[in-house]
Amino acid sequence: MIDFTHLIGNLHFRFITLIRLTLEENKLDEINSSQVMVLLAIEEREVKSSELVSRGFYQYGIYKLVDHGYLTWNPNLHDRRSGFFKITSKGLRVVKLFQQLFREQKERVEKSITNEEFSRLVTVLGQIDSFYVEQTNHPRPMMENR
Repeated sequence: MIDFTHLIGNLHFRFITLIRLTLEENKLDEINSSQVMVLLAIEEREVKSSELVSRGFYQYGIYKLVDHGYLTWNPNLHDRRSGFFKITSKGLRVVKLFQQLFREQKERVEKSITNEEFSRLVTVLGQIDSFYVEQTNHPRPMMENR
């Protein structure tokens, strides 16, 4: 089990590093990898602030995305503490950049393993994710709930 957890930790680290390097390469120094994940989770939907926070995204990072023009904030007329976030054209450019990067990465991985192996890998990772969801009672990230 230690090898497995070590591998998952390494994959997460390398994934975050890939995001950080892509941000640097594209001179996107206003945002970080966690904020990229927020943008990818929202895409073109309008999302309640409470939904983002319940998914583990920190309010500070979300509001920094508003400050830098990646998201808009539409407060609830009756309770200004709640409201909706929506992505801007600036934020959508970042989403499209990373969607393209992830497509290219997937294509490169698929060249080194068969489609069957890749499908099985995705299935097994989904089963492991379900196991940890049950263990922690923590919902899946928004990108998986569509």
